[in-house]
Parts: sequence; structure tokens; C-alpha cells
Amino acid sequence: MDFKNMFHQIGQLYQNLTRKQRIVIAASIVVVVGFLVFLALFRGSGSNANNGYAVLVENVSPSSSAAIVAKLEQNNIPYKLESENKILVPQDQVYRQRMFIASEGLIKDSRVGFEAFDTQAFGATNEEQKVKYQRAIEGELARTIETLEPIRSAVVHIAFPKDSVFTERQIPPTASVVVNVREGLKLTRKQIDGIKNIVSAAVPKLTKENVKISDQSGVPLDEQEAYEDDLVRAQIKFKSDQEKALEDKIIENLAPFAGG
Repeated sequence: MDFKNMFHQIGQLYQNLTRKQRIVIAASIVVVVGFLVFLALFRGSGSNANNGYAVLVENVSPSSSAAIVAKLEQNNIPYKLESENKILVPQDQVYRQRMFIASEGLIKDSRVGFEAFDTQAFGATNEEQKVKYQRAIEGELARTIETLEPIRSAVVHIAFPKDSVFTERQIPPTASVVVNVREGLKLTRKQIDGIKNIVSAAVPKLTKENVKISDQSGVPLDEQEAYEDDLVRAQIKFKSDQEKALEDKIIENLAPFAGG
């Protein structure tokens, strides 16, 4: 298309217009621009209706939404229901409440308020958008995890695989979380599960099994929890076996008297 020739023709047409026609066209342009400005301001004022509140979770099922609201009411946390599947809380409560509901296992079928980072930066390349998105998610997750009492600081790293046209070759995303635990404190199993829940819920196709957690010394906390579980189960089994052996021995010793 010859844009130069097109603009030349438009210029000639404009020159052939009467003064009245030019005024009508100019007024129409002003009206259209004014309408677009009004629309932008109207949308902006609508978004400010949630001033002081931020998204806690969205895309939740009715049952999960009801459970989360019940927990918020139980803890006297103010909230807003922007829609059937979006819950907002005061901005200063967002990170703490996200971590709380994650520890309660209430965000398995939802996203945790990070959709704002899905919007593409105007003029940025696709690769730049991915980097910004990744850094934003990692930062938000770290701030959320740091609300846990035993944690002094946290670093989250998410590994997004490169896209492949071959479905069978697609690699799922993974995440590593390094937490600096305060001296004398320890993360509970519930808190570790909460960290896995919050991280996996923030990244599409990321499973809890692909979220690894370690402390500042490099000790894997999730594996340590599994080891402690196995140890507890072994201790319980040993105690049960000992009690059963003692019971059998008592019965064996009493058998002659019972027979006589």
C-alpha cells in the first residue's frame, strides 16, 4: 500500500472541503477524543473503588470461596467480594492472609492474585515480558512467605521451561524456595505445605512435588519432613510390634493355667 499517495489524496480532499465541513470534522474529532478520555477516567475511577484493597484470590470455586470467607470472618479480617470468584482484603493484610489460607489448604483450585502481572508491558519484547513476569511473581511469593513467623527472609526462583512444539517433550516448571529461618525457630509441616501450596498456585502447571524448599544452610526442609514422618512411623510400628510380642508372650504363659 502506498501510504504517501494515500496521505496526499487525503490532503487534497481536505483542501477541497468548505470551511463549514472542516469545522464539522474538527468538532467530531474533538468529541471522539473527549469520549475516549472520559472512558479512560471512568475506568480509572472504577478501579479506585477498591482503593486500599488488593486481590487475595481469584478464579476460586464456590466451595473454596465460602471456606476462605469463613476463615477471614473467623479472624475478623475485612474483605470484599468483587465477583463470585474474586476476594479482596486490605492491602496490608494480603501477604499474611495469602500465606494463612495456603497453610489451610484453601487455594488448591485458585490463583492467588498475581494475574496483574499477566498484562503485557507496552513496547516490550516477548522475552522482556517473560523476565518481568518471572521477577514479579518471585518477588510477590517471597514477600508472602516472609510473613511466616519463623522466616527472616525468603528467596524464590521459578524455572520456566522453553516452549516446545512437541507435547511429549514439554518439561513442567519447577521452583526452589530458600528460607532464612530465625534462630531457635522451625517451620511446621503445615507451614511447609502452605509454602508449597502458595508457590504451585501462582504458576500454571507447577505441581507441589516440583516445589523444593531448603533453609539458609542448604538443608532440604521438605525432605527433612518426609524423613521425620518415616522416623515417626517406624517408631510407632516398633512400639506396636513390641506391645504385640509382649501380649503374645503373656497369653502363651497363661495358656497352661487356662487349659487346666
